Amino acid sequence: MIPPLLYAASAICAVGLFLLLRQPTGKVRLGATILGLAGLAWLLVQGVQASGAVGLDPRVAIMSLAVAMATAAAVRVITTTRPVFAALYFVLVVVAGAVAYLVMGAEFMAFSLIIVYAGAILITYMFVLMLAQQAPDADGPSVAYDRVAREPAAAVLCGFVLLAALASVVGDARATQQPVAVVQARANAAAWNRMRGMPELVQERVTAELAAAGKDPMGWSPAGGLEVAQDGRTAMMPVTLADGSRHETVLKAADLPVNSTALGWELVTAYPGSLELAGVILLMAMLGAVVLARRQTDMAEDDRRAAAGLSRTNVEDADLAGDRA
Repeated sequence: MIPPLLYAASAICAVGLFLLLRQPTGKVRLGATILGLAGLAWLLVQGVQASGAVGLDPRVAIMSLAVAMATAAAVRVITTTRPVFAALYFVLVVVAGAVAYLVMGAEFMAFSLIIVYAGAILITYMFVLMLAQQAPDADGPSVAYDRVAREPAAAVLCGFVLLAALASVVGDARATQQPVAVVQARANAAAWNRMRGMPELVQERVTAELAAAGKDPMGWSPAGGLEVAQDGRTAMMPVTLADGSRHETVLKAADLPVNSTALGWELVTAYPGSLELAGVILLMAMLGAVVLARRQTDMAEDDRRAAAGLSRTNVEDADLAGDRA
């Protein structure tokens, strides 16, 4: 069950966000901002208390700062009236999410988030904004986007219902979670099983362990497979050295594949079809964007030259026009 304090803090944040979506001015805007920040601070305090962190844990402090920054930037994304500023605030959300992934040890996800969203997706947003911006007409400037939210109450209600559902799932998961030692042992066992499918990595780790133990790292051959310990922290692999002697090589948890290597192995072995399909879809999207952009550029340039009484610059269109004549 979610404690009532969590509901109260969420309700305070909802009221502040609702007022900000209505684009108030003056004291109302200041009050809505203070109300939203108070609710956010209350939520962060409850989250830190629920995590069971004792003392000043740097990871908890960094995670709390990243969550606060991402939440504040996300609010500005949906409340600002300037689309370009909304895109820049979105970059701040992405950076804060990447920091959170780094704290959790998911380096590949952190850098992928920055490269894909803060790089490619943001550039796409900027192109859409530039193409959607209409030129001013005789009646005044024409705006291609909404400055005020149409249904702020419904949007806030849906958002915080989703937040309550996610919090319920997380709370149930925390209530039924197994001891940390058991979860860690299963994760290590899965990592060692994954490492069995990387013979080159196993060979590299065994060679390094033999050199560290003062054995001849050249000319050895495996005499068996990886035997994982019960706690999953170590694994033993028997090898036959060049002189014919047998040696039990012990690999430690530090020898396991890093995050990016494990993710690549999972994509290639467990999801090869999905990976190829995603590549084809992205390639077709890129080709379609290039074709559409080229057509729009050619048409716009030709229209401007035709209006000025000049000849067309698009050779293909000029040839077609000549053939029709």
